[in-house]
Formats: sequence, C-alpha cells, structure tokens
Amino acid sequence: MRIIKDAKITREPVVIVMHQFDDLVDAQDILRHETDCDLEPVTMKSPMNDERDMKPAIPSANEQAAEAAEKILQAARKNADDLLAVAAQEADRLKNSAQTEAESLKQQALLDGIQQGLAEAKLQMAEQVKQAADQCNAIIEAANREAQQMVLGADRQIVELVLAIARKIIMDEMEERTDVILGVVREALERVKDQDRINVHVSLDDYEQILQARNVLQGIVGLEKIVTVTADAVLSRGGCLIETSFGTVEAGLDSQLESIRKALKEMLP
Repeated sequence: MRIIKDAKITREPVVIVMHQFDDLVDAQDILRHETDCDLEPVTMKSPMNDERDMKPAIPSANEQAAEAAEKILQAARKNADDLLAVAAQEADRLKNSAQTEAESLKQQALLDGIQQGLAEAKLQMAEQVKQAADQCNAIIEAANREAQQMVLGADRQIVELVLAIARKIIMDEMEERTDVILGVVREALERVKDQDRINVHVSLDDYEQILQARNVLQGIVGLEKIVTVTADAVLSRGGCLIETSFGTVEAGLDSQLESIRKALKEMLP
C-alpha cells in the first residue's frame, strides 16, 4: 500500500485560488459500489472431522480488496496531482503578472526622469513580489497537506472495504458449510480447556449444529470437564462466547474482524 507523503512543489511561490475537486466523489462511489457488490460464495467440500477445514476459506477476498483499493488510491493520487498542478500554474501566472506590473512602474519612472519615482517603483516592485511569494507559499503548503489527507483517507477506506468484503465472504461460506462455526468453537475451547466448567454461547442459527457436535467438543476439553451449550439471541451467526468461572472469551467472527480492524488502523500514520 503506497502512501504519498511530504509532497513538495519546487516552483517559485505566488498567489492562487483554491478549486474544489469533484473527482473526490469518484473514490467514494467506488467504495460504495465495491462494498455493495454481490460476491460469489466459494463452496468447498470438507468432511466434518477434518481438522484442516474447520476454519472458513476466503479464496477471493484479497483479489477483490486489492482491486478496489487500487482504484481508491489512483483516484486519491490523481486528485492530489491535479491540485498541485493547478497551484503551480496559477503561481506562474501571478508571478509573471507581478513582474510585468513592477516593470511598468520602473519604465514610467525612467520616462518621467524622476529619480524619486524610480526608487519608489523599485520599492513597490519588491513589495509586490514579496507579497505574492508569501501568499503562494501558504497556498502550496495547504495543497500539500490536502494531498496527504486525501491519500490517508483512502487508506482508511481500504481497511473498511477489506473487512466488509471478508465478512461477506465468510458469512456466505457459513451458509454453505455448517461446519465453519464448529471450527470457530473448537478453536475457542482450545484456549480454555483447562477450566472445569465451560459454557459455550452461540447464535440461535448455530445452536443445533453445535449441540449435535457436543461429543466432539467434550473430547477437546476432556470427559471430566462439564461442557454446556447455550443458544444466545444476542449473538449473530458465527458469533461465539465461551464462559468459564474465570471470565469470558469472545471468539466469534465479529470479534475477530474487530481485532483485525484495530491492528490495521494502528499501522496507519
């Protein structure tokens, strides 16, 4: 993921007028289009007791996320380049205008033969060029900051887009493969199997599937442990909450995606 940082313009500074860039809307449209698109679920054959197939497969999430991310970055970079190009062109125009006016004042003073007028013309010329330079520098700095914010905003949108695509694909996979939730629960039990009493909370949609696999779950923690399964109306499909005497463990799809979201956002500048 490439981020444009500290972009600078080397042209001489002058005053320009900021323009709004409608192309920003294109990036937002791309995000909405990619997020709302219907992704084709991937169906995989897997036996119930195969340890390798207990977790959801996401064969196409990276490709779709990369394509959508590239579109957003290209739009942000194009808008940033356009902004800096307009600033440079306007700076050149105003610089030439200031120099032309200053030269005119100088010529007028020479024609009149008034030495004092010539001195004043030089002072006016210097002041006008200085003002133009100061104003242009301020605008160029603002343009650089705006360009960096555009790229940073695109990165944050990419994070949300990747997570949305991943969640949709996993949920579609759960509709096709009932053993996916069993893999989530088994992984969670491995983390608390040393506890004597374990209560597994799952959604109403997943309850029957987990209840039928109770013997499998009992085998993970040991026959001497007490394992119960509870249907929790608060949890959505794919959700899993493990309750023990020492606390609870969230191990469902939503909690895992939230952990990934936090980790990705911490990597952003």
